[in-house]
Amino acid sequence: NRWQAVQGRGGHEPARRSELMARITSLFNSSLDFDQTAQAVANAVVPSLADWCALSLYADGKVTRVAVAHQDPAMIQVANEFGQRYPERMDPERGVLKVLNTGEPELITGITDEMLVAAALDPDHLAMMRALRVCSVITVPLQIAGESIGFLRLVSSSERPDLTRDEVVFAQEIAGRAANALQNAQLFTLAQQELEARRATESTLDRERNFLALAQRVANAGSFELNLRT
Repeated sequence: NRWQAVQGRGGHEPARRSELMARITSLFNSSLDFDQTAQAVANAVVPSLADWCALSLYADGKVTRVAVAHQDPAMIQVANEFGQRYPERMDPERGVLKVLNTGEPELITGITDEMLVAAALDPDHLAMMRALRVCSVITVPLQIAGESIGFLRLVSSSERPDLTRDEVVFAQEIAGRAANALQNAQLFTLAQQELEARRATESTLDRERNFLALAQRVANAGSFELNLRT
């Protein structure tokens, strides 16, 4: 159960992490549907590694969440609503934008209620943060060729120990595999689009060739009739 997963930190940790990473790698390699695979990976991470996992993409200054999982299924709606009502603060000095710009992970631990009160934008924001019971957060970038194209976030609640640097390293490995999977999915989509465009071009050329052949037959028939009359 969940508490056993939390207590699992210890002597069996390396084997458990290795098994989880093997499963995540298999998930990413099993499909070119990135959104579906990302959700499966988020589900695999929770609750063995964190209480809450979210994977988001970043393009043109906009963050788009593609997957979210929470150890309490009833909280997934709260997590989604939280992301919709309170988008990421794009501050270059801290948080997500700093992670995206620098390519360096961020680990925040020891989050207290006083810190939540100070960070809250309004009473609803504070209530949601309290409901999610955020105590520590890891944010790591997804990168392709040195460019950040999204981020992975792991969150622990008050019912488990704070996330550590070990989890940061593990999250970076997951993010690396996620970035590779996204790149493969994008390349596959591009190849499919090029194939469809080639087929459309070939179809157009076939129609043109058929039209020219028909026109030539009509022209030849007209020439033959004219010769008979003369």
